[in-house]
Amino acid sequence: MLQRIRNSRQDPVPAWLVALLFWVAGASVWGQQAESPVPFRVSSELVLIELIVTDGQGNFVPDIDSSEIEVREDGKKQQIRHFELIRLTGAASSSLGIQSDAQGTPELIERREPASADSGVLVVIALDLASIGPLPIGRVKQSVADFIRNHLAPQDRVMLATIASQLKVEQSATTDHARILERIDGLKPDSATAADETSLGRFMDEIENLFRLVSITTNKQVLKDSVSAFGKNLITALERRLASSSQSLGLLARSLRPVQGRKHIVLYTAGYPMNAPFLVRDIIEQRLSDGFVVDQELRQHLNAVLGGVQKEELHSYLQKLIDEANRSQVSFYTVDARGLIALSAGGESSVRGLRHSSRQGVTNEYLRAEINEPQEYLRNLAGGTGGLAFLNSNDLQKGLARSYRDLHEHYLIGYRPETKRRKGKFHQIKISLNRPDVSLRYRRGYFEGERIETKEREISDALQFPSLFRAFPISIETAVTGRTLNVYTLVPTGALAFEQKGKKYKGGIEIFAILVDEAGNRVGDELAFAKRYTWEIDQAQLEQLRQGDNVVSAGQTAVPKTPGAYRVIVAVRRSLDGAISTQSLGIEF
Repeated sequence: MLQRIRNSRQDPVPAWLVALLFWVAGASVWGQQAESPVPFRVSSELVLIELIVTDGQGNFVPDIDSSEIEVREDGKKQQIRHFELIRLTGAASSSLGIQSDAQGTPELIERREPASADSGVLVVIALDLASIGPLPIGRVKQSVADFIRNHLAPQDRVMLATIASQLKVEQSATTDHARILERIDGLKPDSATAADETSLGRFMDEIENLFRLVSITTNKQVLKDSVSAFGKNLITALERRLASSSQSLGLLARSLRPVQGRKHIVLYTAGYPMNAPFLVRDIIEQRLSDGFVVDQELRQHLNAVLGGVQKEELHSYLQKLIDEANRSQVSFYTVDARGLIALSAGGESSVRGLRHSSRQGVTNEYLRAEINEPQEYLRNLAGGTGGLAFLNSNDLQKGLARSYRDLHEHYLIGYRPETKRRKGKFHQIKISLNRPDVSLRYRRGYFEGERIETKEREISDALQFPSLFRAFPISIETAVTGRTLNVYTLVPTGALAFEQKGKKYKGGIEIFAILVDEAGNRVGDELAFAKRYTWEIDQAQLEQLRQGDNVVSAGQTAVPKTPGAYRVIVAVRRSLDGAISTQSLGIEF
């Protein structure tokens, strides 16, 4: 039971520790399983789906009636229990729809809520610097900055992230648009991950250069080995880049899981050629065929050298990202950062950002592949998450504008599943509309509620990227006693979540902490400390708890042996809904 107590520890307590202090023995929960946050919008077994309906010109259709819609889950027709048209404007948020009464009879409802200071939308922008490269980045920056400057409402929050060797949150969600514009202006391509490294065009350039240096007739085996090695290096670099970018985007999607409402990530990227292993082999075969016959022996040689990565393996990285986004209810709106892409009659690429001209012995087929293959990544990511892909256009604001509009206009459909439930099962959703010449966009399914990730992975993400996890306010303070670092974690009482069970209110939090050095390396292999707090209190105790400002937890870890600048990072997770918040604080030893 929570109670107000005096601290009996021997180390001095700062004067600011005037809030309620609670203590639970037997602290560590690292590695245990926790209650899972709901991976799809399900409330009292009500599945909620966000649906966007557009006409032939791409305009939102606002007059759909629930009687026109059929929802099927795993092939079985479902009864619609909730149907809303959500339209957000600068002045108000209106909702018109139906809901069912206790007998399941549809009842028409209309709600209109005045806008508040918090009624803006969340715009999440991610720039894949690992693929964009130095040439298109200027136009991308200008387009994004112009849209923020000219189209966002003052109350809209913007979050900016980049991907190079890893995910970096350039700016967490904020209504300070001037700060966002400063961050955008300072972005530069990451020279350590130059996008040209995985370019089919560069690969073809290297082959041509090699043919100028090596005589086919006298050095046939050397030539075969050299071009095969070039191909293997390209595929290996592509796999590494694709894996890193997909994992980073998955982490970004996971961080948005606690956010309510429709969630988008507008991704600017040049994409990745998912069919690269076969394209590389074909390019090598065609170029080598200019000098000698490509026989079965050569094909076996190429397969042996290039067979380390298959197309299916490259697609697996993308599929894991799509699954991650769907579990977090995040839609990707992908924008090809290369802009308008075309080939001239002479075979020269006229795309801004691509600089390759026609090559001896290499047909336009492969130049087209360099243009089209990376777009498969953009199409699949957007289509698999209920978003849209924007390709072959120099209007780089179009995807951002469409995402922004979709955040303001969509339908919300709810039903109680009537199919057999099994934890961990993926349930496929199909929506059809009895109206011609319209297009439907929605998430195509969800996972039945169970533990999606281990606790280690969730907390590891939060401790590695603190700025991504700010679901509720927390703060930390430190004090040193001898060789012991005392870390005090303060959680506002208003941020605690309770669930009523009869006359009792149940809740809890878990706290995890690490210590990192100035370079960001963790001190030691384990957590600095981990604690778990659970409680079951009555109404009077809950009211008494709410009267205080904060609840405070104290944790301890050893002071590092090496003097210098360090940072303590603390993650707090609510047991009830799985929401996570992090905070960090610098300290000198």
